[in-house]
Amino acid sequence: MKLEVAGKDKYRRTLGHVFVGETWVNLAQVKRGFAWHYKKYSKDAELGEAEAKAREARLGLWKDASPVAPWDWRSANKKKAAP
Repeated sequence: MKLEVAGKDKYRRTLGHVFVGETWVNLAQVKRGFAWHYKKYSKDAELGEAEAKAREARLGLWKDASPVAPWDWRSANKKKAAP
């Protein structure tokens, strides 16, 4: 397994590309509908195309009629928890 570090996010978490052998795991997950392409921070066209195809084929999380992005879910639930 190999990690190609791409930087850090605003919370100082490591961002990167994960490879197992020649397989780009990030892309493999998005292609199968097991991960979102976070367009706000990633402009990678290959990931964007993979997500669009997975959505169209209704793979993985796209089987749900109205999947909720993790960042939208957190935002909605943060507002509910606020006093």
